Parts: sequence; structure tokens; C-alpha cells
Amino acid sequence: MALGYCIDLADLDESCTQKDAVMQCAICIRDLLQKKLTRKNISYQLLLKKIPKQSYQDFRELYKDIRLSTTSSGRPEIKKRARAFWERHQATVFRFLLFLSLILLIFVILMFVSNAIWGNNPLLRLFFNPFKEIGTESLVK
Repeated sequence: MALGYCIDLADLDESCTQKDAVMQCAICIRDLLQKKLTRKNISYQLLLKKIPKQSYQDFRELYKDIRLSTTSSGRPEIKKRARAFWERHQATVFRFLLFLSLILLIFVILMFVSNAIWGNNPLLRLFFNPFKEIGTESLVK
């Protein structure tokens, strides 16, 4: 058993093409947008120019032109842009922090190993009294 519905195709005009259907939809959408016309509706302006020229060939073109009205023309505020940037680059930031912490861990391990082998830490001499001893010469009297 199958369920279906009955379609009466007696009034179907076989000469009607997709272009005609798209143009009818464009006219209906233009009328709807005209009632809700705000300052500068880009899609409404496109429809006003394209309908008289019959330039719509398929529904995809009409969809793209209507989609223009839903996109905002201005830039979003700084908090929204910062949040979007964070959401896009969150994994990259954490990967960078992981890489930086691994480098610091290797540096600390090298300091402990050098301290165990030579008794003093030559890496710390870079930060504390670096000119106390240069090569084999002692500058302290």
C-alpha cells in the first residue's frame, strides 16, 4: 500500500519554462519587498533592474540576489569580531602555547643537566653578572 496525492494537470501550460516561473517569483518577491522597503535594500534595487530586462534564467540567480538583502553591509562591532577571531583561531593559539611550554621545559631540563655536570649553571651567567668572567679572564679583583 502506498500513499500519494492526486494532481490534476489539466490546466498545465506546457509552454511555460523555468525562466517564466523564475520571473513570476521575482515579481512576487519584488512586491513583498516593496511593502517592507527600508533605506537602501540592495536586493530590491536588483529586482527593479532585472525584472524589466527578463534577466533571470534560473532560481539560483534569484536566490543569490535575495540573499544580498540578508547580509549586513556594515562591519560587526569589535567584540563580535574578536569572538569570531578567537573561535576561528583557538586551536592555533593553544598549539602555539603548547609549543612554547615545551621549549621552556627543554630549557629548564638543560639548566638542571648543566648544573649537575659542571657544578654551576653557565646559562644563568647570561643573566647574573655576565661580565664577571669572559673566557679564561676574570674581571673581578
